[in-house]
Amino acid sequence: MDGTDTTVLGDQLSPINETDYEYDYLDSVNNFNWNELIPTTIVYAITLILGISGNLLIIITISKYRRMKSITNTFLASLASADLLLVLVCTPVKFYFYNTLCEMMKEDLLGGIIGFFQVNW
Repeated sequence: MDGTDTTVLGDQLSPINETDYEYDYLDSVNNFNWNELIPTTIVYAITLILGISGNLLIIITISKYRRMKSITNTFLASLASADLLLVLVCTPVKFYFYNTLCEMMKEDLLGGIIGFFQVNW
């Protein structure tokens, strides 16, 4: 034989891998790519700071000055508020998921909610 156990399921043969593998979570910390952590942190921090300050600046400017209140600017303020909400909710969570060592955290309910907000971004 070739070392693979096969089981008959209906009319099809199904190969079953009999190899045992012990996954060590502490060893995965040593294999984590720390060279990507600093650039990723910088990019997410810049995105968060510029997203919050830029969108708040638009919302405050349109709401404060009377001559800025038009239909187009109201629409822009609405877009800025939606983008502000997206930046505040999704950017920190995406940063956490990118830097977390546990892959199972990416599959839970919070990951699905963030994916829903981002529309598969």
